[in-house]
Amino acid sequence: MQRFFVSPDSIKGGLLTVHSAELAHQFRRVLRLSPGDEFVVLDNTGAEFRCSLVDMGKERVEAKVVEQTECATESACELTLYQAMPKKAALFELILQKGTELGVTTFVPLMTERSERERLPRADRLERIIREAAEQSERGVLPKLLEPVNFSDLPFGPELLVLHSRGELPYLGELLGERSGGEARGHLGLVVGPEGGLTEAEVDHARKTGSPAVTLGPRILRTETAAISAASIALLRP
Repeated sequence: MQRFFVSPDSIKGGLLTVHSAELAHQFRRVLRLSPGDEFVVLDNTGAEFRCSLVDMGKERVEAKVVEQTECATESACELTLYQAMPKKAALFELILQKGTELGVTTFVPLMTERSERERLPRADRLERIIREAAEQSERGVLPKLLEPVNFSDLPFGPELLVLHSRGELPYLGELLGERSGGEARGHLGLVVGPEGGLTEAEVDHARKTGSPAVTLGPRILRTETAAISAASIALLRP
């Protein structure tokens, strides 16, 4: 069944009213829904509503709420991904899409010494990518996309893990398993460097301020591969 995020204000008294030309076009021209057809909307608080279409215009959709339930697809681990900006915008968009599907809670673009891109793609484009990935993967809450931060301004500490590919370092999965007994719970931050990796000075600074450095294994991964792999390890545990 099709799923769509809507404003909580659009659901009142058992009725759904959405003023959106984009949604109305999708219902009429893409999905070709008719009165009586059912779909699911989410209010971005964890609640989901099965609705039956009543009427629609060019910029309006009206439906009645048939059933309200709580979404059970959100992870017990709240993961913040601090992602160094890749050289190509498409790679950052891929990380947003796959990270959303996996269950990342918050994305924070990161500026490091070796970052080669300083500007984000258009915010509305990035938000659309996140929303569509969240709808497709049946998320109950949209991930947040925050403003970029500099590496030196990160909230260093034991719950912020820094991915690094050099030296004898603990494997991310083993460290998380030791901390939580194998369960994916609590708050966690992951720092993923750019194509050239984090500098030794950056990794040393993180360690000295309480953030462990961890590895994903003996091979050198692309930044988008590292981000998706690390999120999978952190979130796809029992």
